[in-house]
Amino acid sequence: MAQRYIMGSAEEDALELSMLEYPSPGRRKIPPPEFSEFPEKDVENSIVRRFEHIAGMYPGQVAVRAGSRSLTYVELDRAANRVAQSLLAKCGTSPQPVGLLLGDQCDEIAAILGILKAGKFYVPMDPSHPFERLSSLLENSQTCFILTDATYAPLAMKLAPGESRVS
Repeated sequence: MAQRYIMGSAEEDALELSMLEYPSPGRRKIPPPEFSEFPEKDVENSIVRRFEHIAGMYPGQVAVRAGSRSLTYVELDRAANRVAQSLLAKCGTSPQPVGLLLGDQCDEIAAILGILKAGKFYVPMDPSHPFERLSSLLENSQTCFILTDATYAPLAMKLAPGESRVS
């Protein structure tokens, strides 16, 4: 039986969290999570710096696995660097929103890291949403660019017609 917790108040939307109970201690199948303390200096680093530190420690280890595809830390770092360099060349150095419309989860992680490395922030776009909603999202967020793949390139081109904002 799951325990349910509600966070929020009458004025806010309530958020329901469910916690699954473990089987009896003698039959535990899932080990309890272990607490890993972060040194204060690590907590104060950016996501990019923390990632690059870990990538330097474990370059050949798998960093991301999605389905049958995986990337090592060094492969993920190289892919993120390519994204960052491309964004800096096309959008400059100022912090700007970048639309993210990708289907492959490994590519999505590399793109997120690349966007952060370029000093920008990402606007996640769900291709299952109606076209009007995606169009409004792009207009309201004033994205400078849409990162996409071959699967969603036609949708991205419709969202940003005649512009060189899609890659």
